[in-house]
Amino acid sequence: MNVWKRISFVLGYCAIGLIGINSASAQVRAAYVKNVDEPGRIPYSQMAGFSPEGCAYNACNNFNHSPDGYRFSGDPIPAGKRFVAQWVSGEIPAATGYNTIAIMVGPATHVWQFAGPFYSYDSHGQTPIQSFGTPAFFTVEPGASPAIRVRMQDPSPGYQTSIVISGYLIDANN
Repeated sequence: MNVWKRISFVLGYCAIGLIGINSASAQVRAAYVKNVDEPGRIPYSQMAGFSPEGCAYNACNNFNHSPDGYRFSGDPIPAGKRFVAQWVSGEIPAATGYNTIAIMVGPATHVWQFAGPFYSYDSHGQTPIQSFGTPAFFTVEPGASPAIRVRMQDPSPGYQTSIVISGYLIDANN
């Protein structure tokens, strides 16, 4: 009999709880939320190619070669958009893996740097190449250009280097 009383009490308690729900709490209301995973994001990337002689193709501007390495800038980010970089990859013609790639935004402000590991392969038996691909996270503001510095030890002459920065654009006011 005691077991039956407990079951009755629990069932009665649940019924009271259900009866006590007020209709105002069941109303559907709009929730103003921003879903950061919902793309208002626009996929975006810049690919720059250069050789020791200068810019070769795509987003390569203001080329400069000095003892500090090769420096150039990418294309300006579109007005009203902010670029969020997520990945940097490329291949550089160097005999060894003692190389660095740096991204600067603004006057020489480093926002990202990579020093390896690099993966060696032979370009059709001609030029040793070091390739890389790595996650990154940095932003570039509207109208600004990412500046890229590549330092190579033992660069192989006559071969073009490519660097790709990938991510997405968002509205600059976000």
